[in-house]
Amino acid sequence: MWKIEDAIDLYGIERWGNGYFSFNKNGDLSVRPTKKEAHAIDLKVVVDSLVNKKIKFPILFRFPQILEGQIKELNASFSNSISEYKYNNVYQGAFPMKVNQRRK
Repeated sequence: MWKIEDAIDLYGIERWGNGYFSFNKNGDLSVRPTKKEAHAIDLKVVVDSLVNKKIKFPILFRFPQILEGQIKELNASFSNSISEYKYNNVYQGAFPMKVNQRRK
């Protein structure tokens, strides 16, 4: 009998999900764009809804909250390391972005 733990092991979601992705109690992929359980989205429910609306595939899902969270985490990591190692300079991140990310 296939269990959620089997999916977790097979797909290694604990290694790459970083608190944003997991499997819910139904065994579906769940996304928490802010890492808060209250903001969890069942991707199967979303996809089923799009299929019912006859939306054509492929579909690209974007979660700007994940990008924002990762940038904050990266900046905090550099800031902590600068403090810990008493580095006498600053870190200025440069994050190239594709133009028109939210083009309508």
